[in-house]
Amino acid sequence: MTLKVNHQTVEVDQLRRESVNRHLSLRREKDIMVIYTAITGKYDLLKELPELAGQGVRCLAFLDLQRPSQTWSVRQLRAICDNNRLNAKAYKVLSHISVPDAACSLWIDGSIDICTRTSVLNLAESFLSGADIAVFAHAERYCLYQEAAHCIHRHKDDPEVIRRQVSRYTQEGVPANYGLAECSILLRRHTKQVREFNELWWNEILAGSVRDQISFPYVAWKTGIKVNYIPGAVWDGSLFRRRKHLNVSLAEFVGEFLRFGQAT
Repeated sequence: MTLKVNHQTVEVDQLRRESVNRHLSLRREKDIMVIYTAITGKYDLLKELPELAGQGVRCLAFLDLQRPSQTWSVRQLRAICDNNRLNAKAYKVLSHISVPDAACSLWIDGSIDICTRTSVLNLAESFLSGADIAVFAHAERYCLYQEAAHCIHRHKDDPEVIRRQVSRYTQEGVPANYGLAECSILLRRHTKQVREFNELWWNEILAGSVRDQISFPYVAWKTGIKVNYIPGAVWDGSLFRRRKHLNVSLAEFVGEFLRFGQAT
């Protein structure tokens, strides 16, 4: 199976089984919890953490353009292809590979500020009770079908790719209003179930739309994994706050309208 990425053909099996493991897996001491992010290009600035937020946890920032930081341990982002969005998304989705020795992890997109004034360890204690994953519910939409329609309407990805993907979900029996996550923040235990979730989610992104909020509910439904919803919203600023992206290159802007690029 192949994937078109920026006019280049990438073997999906190689991307999944060889490149990701070779480029992302970095062995380190066992951590109770890791906060991590990945930023490519000049899409976002690395945002410093509040003084107590990173207390007792490892804070890792994977960057392709090195920037100094007082609160993050900066690591080189290892590209698996020529598509910046997919490179960062691999770190996001495959937490068991990007931070392999964590007991649990908190992913934050590059646009997110952490606002909590206590250690994020408290978030795991509060929101992972009885579940392996915790996310914010989407503030405006309630299911993957609404998200798919929104992405088509706003030209977020190739409409035909999205239509084929959700048609398959309908045929498999994924119910409407099953829930929709705001995937800019992901709190996960590193269990066997989460590893299976991550890998199926990654496969869905490679086979379908890069818009990961479409496939997240499907994978939760398919695997039966327990997902807790964090009270409030990403926008309200009590725990986190989302900012606008710093910059969108022409290639990335066009990528909002075309899936990864068209064959030449």
